[in-house]
This record gives sequence, structure tokens and C-alpha cells, in this order.
Amino acid sequence: MNYSQWLGGKARWSGLNGALFGAALVLMTIVSGTVFAQEFRFSSIDVSGNRRIETSTVLNYANIPVSQVVDAAELNTAYQNISDSGLFESVELQPLNGRLLIKVQEYPTVNQIAFEGNKKITNKSLESLISAKPRRVFNPTDVEQDLEAIVKAYADIGNLATQVTPQIIRQSDNRVDLVFEIFEGGTVEIERISFVGNSAF
Repeated sequence: MNYSQWLGGKARWSGLNGALFGAALVLMTIVSGTVFAQEFRFSSIDVSGNRRIETSTVLNYANIPVSQVVDAAELNTAYQNISDSGLFESVELQPLNGRLLIKVQEYPTVNQIAFEGNKKITNKSLESLISAKPRRVFNPTDVEQDLEAIVKAYADIGNLATQVTPQIIRQSDNRVDLVFEIFEGGTVEIERISFVGNSAF
């Protein structure tokens, strides 16, 4: 699985009667020129799917009060707060019979890291450039920065056409192997610099 495929469709909403909760949140009923937003009152808020992250942490990000009326905008804010925390691969909010279920999937842990196709820069040198490490939590933002660091390292030695593609390989126990596939490209060499228009200095 390549990186872009892995990222696709990670955050989603689920909601009333099996419909997408996101659609429910933006649904407004217009009656006699007045706009009424969907409102909810939850007797309890439950969290599922979290393993490393404490339930209290998720609830703090959500900041939804129990037994008080909340509207669609507040639920949307709760969703954004949890998603923007950078702790979870996916977030789902489900209102179910007067209670709110927050379903999360934590980012996996990096099992191992490998490099393929690199000849001009050693594995050890590349490892020192990247922030992703075995046994750390996988973070897409870190991977983006690691790609830039690898490309820059090749540009510094004259390989301006280097392409790097990360591959994400799922393993058991919510772990992933991270493989950087590197196409080094050709080296750009400057043989001679000529000054045009002035022969005397």
C-alpha cells in the first residue's frame, strides 16, 4: 500500500439511521423562513477503539457536555478537535439512542524502516535524516518531512531528479513497516561556467 492510498478515506463520520453523520450535521430544515439546526442531548458519552490514548484525553478534546443540549456546530467542533490532535488515524461520531459514541483508531506504531533503491547514500546516513523511528507512533506529517529531507540530501550531492515513494505495510497489533522506495535519478554536473558579454575583468 502506498502512502497516498493509505491516507485515503481515513477520517469519516457515521450517524443517524446509518447515514453519514457529516451529512446530518449540515442538514438544516427551513420552515417559514426560519432555519432550525439539529440539536442533541446525550445521557452518556462513550469512547471505543483507543488503546494507548486514555479515554479522558479523547473526552477532553471533544469537550461535549453530558445532559445538555448541543447543536451540530458543537459536534463538528468536537470532531475537528479530536482529528486535529494528530493522535488518531480515523475518528467517527455516532449518536445512538441518546448517547454519543466516539470511535477512534489510533495511528499505528512503526515496526521497522527500510530503504530501497539507494546507492549513493547509505542506509545509516538516511536513518539519521528522518524522524520516523521503530517503536514510535507513525505520523503522516513526519513522513512528509522525512521525504523532503531525503530529497534534499540527494539534491545536495547533485541528484536533482530524485523521487521518493513511501510504502506502508500493515502488520499485526496495529503496527506498520515503513519502506522508502528511492529512485535516485541522474547527477547534474556543471562542467564550465562561461561569462557572456564582457571578456575583460
